Amino acid sequence: MTILDVSIASALQGLGTGFLWVPISLVTFRTVPIANLPEATGAFHLLRNLGSSAHISLSVALVLHSAKASTAPKVEMNYIGG
Repeated sequence: MTILDVSIASALQGLGTGFLWVPISLVTFRTVPIANLPEATGAFHLLRNLGSSAHISLSVALVLHSAKASTAPKVEMNYIGG
């Protein structure tokens, strides 16, 4: 995987996030009465941040697990092969 691959994936993710958050917010708040809008906004952003935190934590755990699994055979070879 090259830096270009990572850059392209990051750019697509950023564009996708930018294009999706506005419609999601509009659909979420369309039926909320104006009197309840501050509470709804707070709950929406709280849940969004909790979901983002969970996603980041799971992604890091997956990357660390994958890195550990991919280096395990190399480490065994060094110990066995001398």
